[in-house]
Amino acid sequence: MASSTIADQIAFWQSGESRDTSGAASSSQGPNSFIAYAPVERNIRAKGPIKINGPATSFSEIPQPRLFRAWSSFFGGGANFLADGGRGTPAANAGYYGGLLGVDYQIAPGVLIGAALGGSTASFSVGQFSTSGKMTGFHAGLYGSYAKGASYVALSETFSAYSNQTNRRAGGYGFLAYEQLDASFGSTEFRTRVEGGHSLSFAGVTATPFIAGEAAAYQSSAFSERSSLLYFSSLALKNNGQSILSLPAFVGLRVSNGYTLANGWRIVPTGSVAYVHEFFPQRQFTNALISLPGQDFTVAGPRATYNLVQTKVGIEINLTNQLALVSNFQGEFSSVSQSYGGKAGVRYYW
Repeated sequence: MASSTIADQIAFWQSGESRDTSGAASSSQGPNSFIAYAPVERNIRAKGPIKINGPATSFSEIPQPRLFRAWSSFFGGGANFLADGGRGTPAANAGYYGGLLGVDYQIAPGVLIGAALGGSTASFSVGQFSTSGKMTGFHAGLYGSYAKGASYVALSETFSAYSNQTNRRAGGYGFLAYEQLDASFGSTEFRTRVEGGHSLSFAGVTATPFIAGEAAAYQSSAFSERSSLLYFSSLALKNNGQSILSLPAFVGLRVSNGYTLANGWRIVPTGSVAYVHEFFPQRQFTNALISLPGQDFTVAGPRATYNLVQTKVGIEINLTNQLALVSNFQGEFSSVSQSYGGKAGVRYYW
């Protein structure tokens, strides 16, 4: 969600709906923006008594305002994973909430750079295995975009650090007593997203086909479970720490349209749909029982999927030339998992 939130900020800037305090828009927003300058034709011979001495300068050659934008976005949602009997993976569900604060700067027409910081809290539950847990995350991101005409390319890098706690109930069969096992450990994630697209306008609607790739590397530190038993535990696990890779590719279409109300507010509904293919859906960790060192075994995580559909529907309300409110809904759907999330935020320009 942190990476998705940053991607949405870039998409908004690229859409051409940005405003600045003077009511002017740079040429990067394109001629179809409702606040863009009218196109200027060059090398047109003047007709009439007015003559210009010296080099002619068109209005489009005057440096455009350099725009600052501060934004905040708060998100929340959940996910459900179906069981996979073949791999012994049970059903699981998760919920999360968090937010990001960011600022970006249009350093030149068609060039945007920005940074963001934020945090999140998540929890999960696996009822069949009497297992639950929670994680608290810190997120930091850098991003940028370059536009040339109606085409663009965007790049973002997100770093996340997590504090994880797990708890499970084990035993209660044979001569094994029930025990509660818990663990605490840290983990980190680096996520890089590259996106490119080209905007097309017709009948007042802007349609942007795009492709993207998002590489993520997750690293978990080593940990050992602690038992509630005062004596030796036969079921506590030890993990030496591992890395997991993820590489989803996106092919999608983003659509937006804007309406100006009588009171001056600008309403911009948006929507997108993307086909997502995950090249590395495996989520597996190698563990060992503390009581049986050297007897490692593999545990499969929540069932991932190779293919899914991602959808986003949102709306933006520009209250003034400087203040805008935004919200959207995001869903990801496959045959083995469903996730739902929502965002609400504020943008301010100066």
